[in-house]
Amino acid sequence: MDYGKPTRSRETLHGKPSFDRFNLSTAISIAITPLLHYSTLSPRFTAFLLRLKLLFTMSERPQAPSLTQEDYYNLPDNGLRYQLIEGELYMGPAPNLYHQTISGNLEFMFRSYLEQNPLGILLHAPADVVFHRESIWQPDIFVVLNANRHILKEQRCEGAPDFIVEILSPHNRELDLHTKRTIYARQGVTEYWIVDPDMKEVLIYRFDENLSEPVAQIKSPGIAKSPLFPGLTINLDAIFRAAR
Repeated sequence: MDYGKPTRSRETLHGKPSFDRFNLSTAISIAITPLLHYSTLSPRFTAFLLRLKLLFTMSERPQAPSLTQEDYYNLPDNGLRYQLIEGELYMGPAPNLYHQTISGNLEFMFRSYLEQNPLGILLHAPADVVFHRESIWQPDIFVVLNANRHILKEQRCEGAPDFIVEILSPHNRELDLHTKRTIYARQGVTEYWIVDPDMKEVLIYRFDENLSEPVAQIKSPGIAKSPLFPGLTINLDAIFRAAR
């Protein structure tokens, strides 16, 4: 990505507007674009500018095409976490420390298992998972089994991981519980765990058994298991153990 070049708007990506359509919305969008690349801007102000740019772009062309992989990889590298979900850009702040503690606990358990049982490769956010040109996700944790390692490229995962874990946060709860579950099932993910820090529980979806309902709902101090990882038992008390 060349940060010397300004991020392009939907207009310049999907056809230059004629001068008779050049209006206030276009002018504001063009004016905002170079500001996005100032490294001294705070993440919050950068997010505000980006949303403002998208708002004015969409006000000019309400039927503008969905954002694509090209738009996504032209976004500024400003510390924000972006996901492109069915052509719509989602932005969120960095997860809180308890979220990161839970993620670290889970990753340690799975990584320790995979070191002894090399069944696949474990990766975590902010690694990109590209389902198609309009969907680029950053799951909290995901595993690609050896049979599918060809989808792991140098820069990203291009295809559906076998196993995905998402940890709920206040700003992503509906997205993880509904939108992601539906699309993960459609794209070919085998198993999806939703970890709920507030309820101290794990919802387990195995899409070959049920596309819409969890096959298990396990509360701490229960034990979670997966047929993808024979012999592995995950104690939920250990998942939700806070850092000392």
